[in-house]
Amino acid sequence: MVIHRVSVVMPVYNGELHVAEAIESVLGQTQPPDELVVVDDGSTDGTPQILDRYGSRIVRLRQSHAGAAAAVNRGLGVATGDVLGFQDADDIWCRDKLSRQLESLDARPEIDAVFGMACQFVSPEVPESRKAALAPKIGIGRGELRPCMLIRRGAFHRIGPFDPALSATAFIEWLGRAKRMGLRYSVLDEVVLLRRLHLSNYSRVNLKERDQDMLLGLHSLIRARRAQKCDPLT
Repeated sequence: MVIHRVSVVMPVYNGELHVAEAIESVLGQTQPPDELVVVDDGSTDGTPQILDRYGSRIVRLRQSHAGAAAAVNRGLGVATGDVLGFQDADDIWCRDKLSRQLESLDARPEIDAVFGMACQFVSPEVPESRKAALAPKIGIGRGELRPCMLIRRGAFHRIGPFDPALSATAFIEWLGRAKRMGLRYSVLDEVVLLRRLHLSNYSRVNLKERDQDMLLGLHSLIRARRAQKCDPLT
């Protein structure tokens, strides 16, 4: 059996409603991580007081508000694990997510990362009058999402950090870059993440920023592909 040190990084910004449940789902794994790095991205609500409760059970950082990608990059800078996981402050990991994904990494040393399936759900506090609008078209689907990913540290650093200029689509750009650079990964045919849909989801509240981020991310991928095609060594 291969012994890994697993670090999980979680950004949070004004997440007082759901951050405790997100943290507990990581710390309560059947095979818990060695460290959970929580980066408070300048929260102005009750998030800091909630994080206080965890004391030394988490590695806690705080910064001025700079966006989720910048917060994750900051957390990665202090993470010590050879395997990296990610959590969002409003999602829930299934209890055996880490153990199952570590088993997959150990069974297939040729792969860089493991994803899984994600099950979307409407958060219980959403008013009944708003739930229909939030109801997902697909309940369970292929989870090519940051919180679904477990990746070897060396592979992540080969791809590079998340783009802090992209608030809403940083992972979409990163995964596109990773695939272009030959990221080798598998997807478990089981649910590893419960993805919460609520009225404060960034992509629902900040539609203009989301669309701008999407365009920036697409432009970045297009520029990279053009550069690769023009490189005589590729």
